Amino acid sequence: MATVKLKDVLKSLPQDTSLTGSEMVVINDNGENKYIPYSTIRNGLVNASERKTLANTAEWLIAHDNVTTIDALNKELDAFGAETAQGLHRMKCFGIPLFVTFANLNVGDSVLMQTIQGSITFNSAKTSIASINTTGNLAIAVRYHQGGKWGSWNTPMTPIEPPTVQTSVNGTTKNYIYSNGTDADKNCVASCNWWIYSENGRIYVRWKRWGADNNTHYDHDNEEHQTSQYMIPYMGSDGGACYQDGLLPWQWGQRMKDCGVNFRFIREELSTAEYVNLRYLNFANGGAYDTPISKATSAKAGVMTAADKTKLDNLTAYARDLGNFESEEAALDALKAIEISSNSNIVHVHCTYANGAMSITMMQSIENDYTRQIIFNKSKVFQRAIYFTNGTRQEISHVEDWSCLFGDRLHWDSGENKYVLSQFGLPFNEEHTDPIPTATTTNDGLMSATDKQLLEQIKTKLGL
Repeated sequence: MATVKLKDVLKSLPQDTSLTGSEMVVINDNGENKYIPYSTIRNGLVNASERKTLANTAEWLIAHDNVTTIDALNKELDAFGAETAQGLHRMKCFGIPLFVTFANLNVGDSVLMQTIQGSITFNSAKTSIASINTTGNLAIAVRYHQGGKWGSWNTPMTPIEPPTVQTSVNGTTKNYIYSNGTDADKNCVASCNWWIYSENGRIYVRWKRWGADNNTHYDHDNEEHQTSQYMIPYMGSDGGACYQDGLLPWQWGQRMKDCGVNFRFIREELSTAEYVNLRYLNFANGGAYDTPISKATSAKAGVMTAADKTKLDNLTAYARDLGNFESEEAALDALKAIEISSNSNIVHVHCTYANGAMSITMMQSIENDYTRQIIFNKSKVFQRAIYFTNGTRQEISHVEDWSCLFGDRLHWDSGENKYVLSQFGLPFNEEHTDPIPTATTTNDGLMSATDKQLLEQIKTKLGL
């Protein structure tokens, strides 16, 4: 018996057949009659491999009937249990599809899990669905069945909000904004591409509009670039008076540059013997301002005049401060320096010793090769003469020892009944002098005035 392929038989069937889908077609296959529904033949037969794939897929794809209320949808979801087939369940409410996955995570403990995705919202406790097909509420939620009941729905992912057109200059609360405006539309959104350029001495900030080409060159004839700009104002309309904030005009920058090169910012210029003149840049016209500082007086501070400088120089020629020394001997030795004794201009020399507690002042006079020095030290006055080998006063030939000009004097203090040392009429050792006692019948001492008067009276009476 000749073998006839099934596809050839199918091709031989008339296209316009009167057979219906419920009628059977008998095909003899190697002596065996096979009854195949006509609808199957028209739509195509499935081989064994495809049948196995469909069987495996059907196990995990479960379709549910449409429900017409939210309560019915929640009851159907809550009915999922350990006996429910695991896989992807396509559920419908109001004809709107919802995809629910169901899995048993632990067969022994029956840890069941549901996930659902769609444009849905939940009640406040998240124990049930409140609405579906709501705009802007795209969500993926999950819940678990433990302890005999389903828990609350959790949304581990942030709800996704679809893109919306921006309708306000203050933006929107949506997760995306974009502009549907044109060049003159108030809803036009600027891009992040900004730049600065100058034209005809003016500075502009320029930016491209949303969605325009990244073109930093302004094309007056090509509006497709959608470029906007803003001019930054100057400090003053004429670049002079500073009546508003703004850019520094280029003329001022040039003047500042000239100031650094020619004016050196602030400098002394055109000073006289009586005042110092300071000159600095006048920004308004590029010229200069002059500010004289007057000389100092006894009532106010100021600059030193040329005459004052001459006086100061002359003062240093006639006076010198040698500084401080450790001992009196070292200070006196410093006064012997040849440059001091041989300089006729120096008439006053001052130095200190013992950390400045004591001071020595010396004055001198010079005539040819002879110098006389007078020193004031410790309330006493000393003098010495210094001789030089010749009139050039380059070498000392003899140094005379210091001698006291005024010796100490004893001064009777009748109030204290004692003698004290004095110099120039001033006592200086009262605390170190004891009073002299008055004589008594048993001790020697000074005769009092009363005793002296009595003695004179006795002498008179005795004719002595």
